[in-house]
Amino acid sequence: MVPATSAPRQRVLTAAREPFFNRGFQKVSTDELVKAAAISKAMLYRHFGGIDDLLRVIIEAEVDGFERAIPGEVSQPSDFVAALEAFGANLLHVLNQPENIRCCS
Repeated sequence: MVPATSAPRQRVLTAAREPFFNRGFQKVSTDELVKAAAISKAMLYRHFGGIDDLLRVIIEAEVDGFERAIPGEVSQPSDFVAALEAFGANLLHVLNQPENIRCCS
């Protein structure tokens, strides 16, 4: 379950991310999402035009996270090394987030 203290929009995003990426968009229902986010269907549709819009917002957030890690313009070899180090550190940070780590049992 998603903490009830966060805003409804954020609760939906948090509740939808894991099932969308782990089971696939087609296998996730709005009923499942509203239950996990502890909101009504009306609230879901108020924040997102529909489940397709919700998926788009989640994917855009993922892309934004990776785009922030892309190095800017590099003019010196030392700038290139620094940019690669920064990119690697950011990538490791993203990959080490609990929601991105899936353990096999």
